[in-house]
Amino acid sequence: MRGKRLLAVLMAAIFLMTSMPVLNAQPDTISREAKACRELGILLGSDKSGVTAQYLAQIPTRLQAYIIALRLKGLYEEAGKYTSGMNFKDASAAAWARNYLAYAKNTPELGWTGYPDGSFGVNDKINTQAFYKVLLETLGYKQNVDFTYARTLEFADKIGLVESAQKIAAIKSFTINDIAKGIYATLNTNIAGTDKKLVDFLASKGVFAPEKVEAAGFN
Repeated sequence: MRGKRLLAVLMAAIFLMTSMPVLNAQPDTISREAKACRELGILLGSDKSGVTAQYLAQIPTRLQAYIIALRLKGLYEEAGKYTSGMNFKDASAAAWARNYLAYAKNTPELGWTGYPDGSFGVNDKINTQAFYKVLLETLGYKQNVDFTYARTLEFADKIGLVESAQKIAAIKSFTINDIAKGIYATLNTNIAGTDKKLVDFLASKGVFAPEKVEAAGFN
C-alpha cells in the first residue's frame, strides 16, 4: 500500500512538471559596448523592452543620435528644460523635442548645427562621419582647427578612437549598436590635451556614478 502511495505521488509530480510551460532561455545577445551604455543610462531602448538586439539593429535618425549624445554628456535634463525663440526650421516635425532642438541650435559647440538651410534633419538617418565628428568634439577636438569634416574618420584613426578609418567608413547601415561602439570607444579615449579618459572625467563631474562606471566594465 505504501509503495502504491509513493508511486502515485511520483506520477503526480511528473504530471505537474510536464504540464508546466517551458521557458526558453533567451541568450543575452547584445554587445559589450551596448551593455556598458545601458548600464550608464546612455541607451534606454525604444520601449519597455529596453535595450534589445532588435533595438540595437535600428538605423537611428539624427534626432535619436542627438538625444543619445545628450545622455552621454549628462545634458539630457538641461536640454529638456531649455526654451528659446530660435530653433531649427523643422523643429515642428518633432514637437516633443522642441526644447532639445532649441538647445542644439543655441549651443553649436555641441556639434549639432544642422544643415545650411536652417533645418536639423530630424527624420534623416545619421551617418558614420557625422556621428564621429560629434564624438571628436565631445573629446574636445575642434572641427576646422584640429580636423576637417572630410577627414573626420582619418583623424579618429590617428588619435586611436577607431582601429581603422577604412573599416568604419565601410559601414553601410550605421545602427544604434554602431553608436554604442563609438560611444564606448570615446569613453575609453583621453580628452584632447590630457591624460584623462572621458569616462573618468564625466564620473568626476557626477554625470555617471562610480558604481555605474565600474558595473559598466570601465574600471
